[in-house]
Amino acid sequence: MVALIEILFNQHHDTTCLYITWDAASWHDSSALVDWLDTFNRQTTVSKDGPLLMLVPLPSCSQFLNVIESVFGVMKKAVVHHSDYRNPQQMKAVISRHFRERNEHFTKNPKRAGNKIWDVDFFSAPRAQTALRSGNYREY
Repeated sequence: MVALIEILFNQHHDTTCLYITWDAASWHDSSALVDWLDTFNRQTTVSKDGPLLMLVPLPSCSQFLNVIESVFGVMKKAVVHHSDYRNPQQMKAVISRHFRERNEHFTKNPKRAGNKIWDVDFFSAPRAQTALRSGNYREY
């Protein structure tokens, strides 16, 4: 996590603050990570060089708010489930190829990742009469 945060810091060095969305995974809540982040932000404040880093935790059991969950879910279905790799290196190579091909596709065909979730207005008429009739969110 620290290496990822440092990459983001260096890529967005000209901003004043980076907000990092965190899910409820146990390694995101480690005291070592929080201590490192506090020290990092103190040094950034003193040097006035680069953005402050703010963690924004997501509520537990809210995977639908974290777009990366759907990305990894698709990868697991496409690459990991029902597979029989000879060794870990073969599986790693296939995972890398999956993300490389996915990124190439979205580079050539850009669109917002959250449109399927956020562009749906369940409360607009006439959809309102049918969209929430059962109250079961799993149907959407």
